[in-house]
Amino acid sequence: MEKIGIVNSLYTYPIKSCRGYDTESLNIDDAGIIGDRDWLVVDAKGKFVTQRQFPKMATLAPPFLLEIGTRSVEITIWNDKVSAIEGTEPAQQWIRNELGPEFRLTRISHQKARFKTKLGTDYYTRFADSAPFLITNTKSLEDLVSNMKQALPMDRFRPNIVVSFDKPWLETGLNSLKIGEVFFPLIYACTRCVIPSIDQITGKKGNKEILTTLNKHPQGKDHSGAIAFGVRGVHSEPGIIRKGDEVWST
Repeated sequence: MEKIGIVNSLYTYPIKSCRGYDTESLNIDDAGIIGDRDWLVVDAKGKFVTQRQFPKMATLAPPFLLEIGTRSVEITIWNDKVSAIEGTEPAQQWIRNELGPEFRLTRISHQKARFKTKLGTDYYTRFADSAPFLITNTKSLEDLVSNMKQALPMDRFRPNIVVSFDKPWLETGLNSLKIGEVFFPLIYACTRCVIPSIDQITGKKGNKEILTTLNKHPQGKDHSGAIAFGVRGVHSEPGIIRKGDEVWST
């Protein structure tokens, strides 16, 4: 193994596509980060919605502790049908007030409710798009921003683990990482939609310079040519990782 950097910052997103929180540590169980994307907003048909449809979701955070009710429902996230439980009436009233009367707030029914297979790797995740961890590199962002007219914060990419490596784009060529006592196989580059162009503080759509810059950058695409930034990862075992932890390539 080789030491290649440290953990710069850590984030969780309790409700998928809503406000994120900087945290000192991440507690990891079999399905990923405890408290990350446990909750999901769905429409009247049970289909998930995100900032792609409602940019203002970036700013949303309930002013009270969310609790589950008693009604079980089946919801759809991408191509997955997942068992979930609706939140209590205060949670439903809050999301209706924010987005409209047809929307509901649901919580994944249990930590192993969503089983995935990607590139030969089997794993569990909650309501993350496809894998439980998104890892980005501060040096890669610095390199990207050097080609832009405006500075761009890392929160536009909604990562869980932000690492500081000595070199930009080092993460794209790694097979796995060790942080603390947890191993993270890296399974693919994270392709990008419109969300990086949304200001995560104001919930307003900005210009798409970030997307056009990625499209032109030699490291800004995955093997298929899709715009990408950061890498998706899974984990080998439960554990805890913290800010300042050393990061090792394995």
